[in-house]
Amino acid sequence: MSEIQECVLYRDMEHGEILLEMAKLMDALSDDRKDPDSLKPVFFRCVGELVEMAGAYGFSGNLWHDYLTLLLVNHENAFSTACEIRGAVGGRIQELALHDFEIFRNLYAFDLTAFDRLFHTSCCRIICSYQAAENTGKMFNRRVRDRICDMSRTLAQTENSTEFMEDMVRFYKELASWDFTKPSGSSMTKKEMW
Repeated sequence: MSEIQECVLYRDMEHGEILLEMAKLMDALSDDRKDPDSLKPVFFRCVGELVEMAGAYGFSGNLWHDYLTLLLVNHENAFSTACEIRGAVGGRIQELALHDFEIFRNLYAFDLTAFDRLFHTSCCRIICSYQAAENTGKMFNRRVRDRICDMSRTLAQTENSTEFMEDMVRFYKELASWDFTKPSGSSMTKKEMW
């Protein structure tokens, strides 16, 4: 999964540390020279951070997918901004987005239970069907959280990078129409919403 370094638009993401560590772990799975015991601390730290994220944002279901979706919807770049303004965009920017979305599709498709087998644990089975405690997640409102969790399931079921991109374009366009009003009545920036 070192392909993540090949992303053009979706790189240097806020909260992207888990992604980079998980990509290294995925690469290490195919490297017979790596000692699995040396990878355990990184693996368990990543799992712990995904659970902490679930607590902060109120996520449930597949926490890995929720995390990837959070990264995608929260990352502003030339493509996401253009989609918020106009909807679907064409040209070379679309080709670059397709390139990145194929990498992310592979991340969604990765079978995390390979880590359970390697490390003799059930952590990935648990985080792939996580049940959050009630009334958790104070980072943003329930509607936003539910929309991200729904989008997570949608992206995980895409058949190809084109379908993945179409779903992202719809999300970005929808995001542009959301009312970002604080309870006090003043406007809220998208960053404040997250």
